[in-house]
Amino acid sequence: MNSMITALLVAGVILAVTNAYWYRREKALRDGLETSVGWDETIAGLDGADTADRRLDAVADILDTSVEDVPAAARSLDSKVRDLQRSVEETRETWAGIAANALRTDAVEPDDVLVVHLVGGTGEDARALSSALDQDNLTAVCAHEDVTFVLTAGTMSDESAIAVARAAMVDAPGGVGGSETLAQGGGDTDCFDSIEEALAEKAGNNLTVVSLGRN
Repeated sequence: MNSMITALLVAGVILAVTNAYWYRREKALRDGLETSVGWDETIAGLDGADTADRRLDAVADILDTSVEDVPAAARSLDSKVRDLQRSVEETRETWAGIAANALRTDAVEPDDVLVVHLVGGTGEDARALSSALDQDNLTAVCAHEDVTFVLTAGTMSDESAIAVARAAMVDAPGGVGGSETLAQGGGDTDCFDSIEEALAEKAGNNLTVVSLGRN
């Protein structure tokens, strides 16, 4: 097994493991947010004739605590949500750095025109990996989980990221926005073909394409 395949397999394993971790952490986060949403909906459902005591009782019931402990429970919930959000972001950044290093070991050169298909990833994962790669040329990271992409133009590229992305998406379903150095968009999986074709043309058909994650 050559070093390029090894690097890709390592990055794929890393992604699979961290995706499992993210799922557990984000489920806890969603549970907390659902509690917050339930809180809002319950309070909104009480009409003006309801007393402040009834409103406070409703909040206490949602938070599964006594009326006296509502302020502390609300602060605790807010703190947990913020901690989980930070933890997810820190884990994502760590994974992105490791995956980028694995790709650079043998599969990718800094000046490559590059497309990375992130099979099990989301747009947030794509942004993190794109930032960690910090390529000198055009780079697109395609997140298959939510069908989004991030396209960047590095310091060696004379191209505009937003112009390349818009041209690629002219006949593809979806939308795009961004700047000269970074564009983001999505639609359906046809947009990935359009982005890959556009970058292949810019690369003179000397395009590096890699895939990370589960198939």
